[in-house]
Amino acid sequence: QRLRPGGIYCQWVQLYELSPENIKTIYRTFASQFEHVLVFAAEDLSSDTVLLGSDSPLPLDVAALRNAFTLPNVTEELERAYIHSPYDVFARLILGSKDEVMQFTQIEHRLRGGEWIAYPDSSNPPDRSCPADSCRREPVVLNTDDNVHIEFAAPHDLIGYQRFEGYLANIYSPEWPYGRLTDHIEGFGEGEEAARQYAELALALIAHGKKPEAAAFIARSQEAGGVRETRIAAEVITRLMSNENEPTIFLETPVPGPQLAAREARTLAEGFLRVREAVDQGSFGVALAAMEEIPAPLRLHSGPSLKLLHAYLLYKTAPTYQSRYREAIELLEDLVRTEEEYVLRHAEIFYFLGRCHDAELAFDKGMRNMRLFVEARMAAEERGDLPGEAPTTDDPEASAGDPPDGAQKAQRTELPGEPATQNEGTNEEAPEESSNED
Repeated sequence: QRLRPGGIYCQWVQLYELSPENIKTIYRTFASQFEHVLVFAAEDLSSDTVLLGSDSPLPLDVAALRNAFTLPNVTEELERAYIHSPYDVFARLILGSKDEVMQFTQIEHRLRGGEWIAYPDSSNPPDRSCPADSCRREPVVLNTDDNVHIEFAAPHDLIGYQRFEGYLANIYSPEWPYGRLTDHIEGFGEGEEAARQYAELALALIAHGKKPEAAAFIARSQEAGGVRETRIAAEVITRLMSNENEPTIFLETPVPGPQLAAREARTLAEGFLRVREAVDQGSFGVALAAMEEIPAPLRLHSGPSLKLLHAYLLYKTAPTYQSRYREAIELLEDLVRTEEEYVLRHAEIFYFLGRCHDAELAFDKGMRNMRLFVEARMAAEERGDLPGEAPTTDDPEASAGDPPDGAQKAQRTELPGEPATQNEGTNEEAPEESSNED
């Protein structure tokens, strides 16, 4: 009642320490007062949400939001909320209309053994049937000044609120039936401009963990004629979702520094030989164990290639031991910080960073690192010096022993007694070998 025409009311609402039923009550009470409503996540997988309400339409218009980003201080302020582009705003949409809010904020009751059972955490997908003889959906109670429902109910939720913590996964699940941008967004333009905008939105959706929606906008970008960004988005999502055609890791013999005694140098050489033999057999778990038998001071101070190999082995065995993704990230990020020239020659570092971050649900870092890898690969392709791809196995258990029947072994690029494939003391690179070795 107090808004000017076209005014927008903004309300923060938490998803933590509240029952699903009370969250729905707050949402529905808000939506009951406005003709147009949108709900956004504060950030990826956030338990904070932002509700917008107005009596005027709230269009999700790409062109309008891009113009808003040109206003003074807007970009700097939104960076504080990890919003790097207009597309990041759209990617955080949870509920895209008042109708969606009203559909969501019901409680489903189902007939079970002659008794009606309530499911307060139901999402109530509009495309899922609710036959009247065995199912009914009822709107939650509104919160008013007269009933002060939330004032009394919310403190009860604080007692044993842990039982609600899994509810957040429903809202961020790929099966969440609301907030589909394909149904709500507009203002992409035409031709190449539309293709570019679709692709950039797809990349933002990948960065927010919404890969199925991203795939839909990549398809639209292709239908609009496709541009360079279309190919980038398509390759980024493919490489994040599949480990086929992983980039080659070259096994480069570590060169002992002059400060190492002969005994330490021998320990390093023997340890590396055991690592390489296990890698050649596809036994990544055995290779990692051999790597970690090399004393840490030798591992950490024997050149960047050994650190990259260690991170690679952690990555390959991480499907069985989730914490290894974080260990691999720490090694790879240390390389990025301290070995600039090496990293420039080894874009595969960004591939493995992308895969590890994505597995850790750090979707933004996953997309950004994988995009760096894809763009470096495209630049190499344009120069005519595209590296080969490494054979992989789709069986995560292969890391603990022999590869499964038919699985290819990890690529071997040097044998005992041969010179290193790359001299870390220079910028010279040795010719790459075929990636088709069985």
